[in-house]
Amino acid sequence: MSEAIVLYVVYNNTSDYPGKYVVRRWYGNIPEDELFCEGDSLEEVILKLPHGLLRVFAIDDDPCIEAVFL
Repeated sequence: MSEAIVLYVVYNNTSDYPGKYVVRRWYGNIPEDELFCEGDSLEEVILKLPHGLLRVFAIDDDPCIEAVFL
């Protein structure tokens, strides 16, 4: 059985966290129930992520998605 890819998705200004940056961890296409972290800036939440992650980009991401790391 293979392990799912772990993604850290950074969102900005979502309806449940207006004015904040939040990170949710995903295991493949399944989101973790708990919020990974939150902050007031993109830089603040990136500093809370595990070291050594790679930032990836997608053209058709939801507008509230600021960054995705794996």
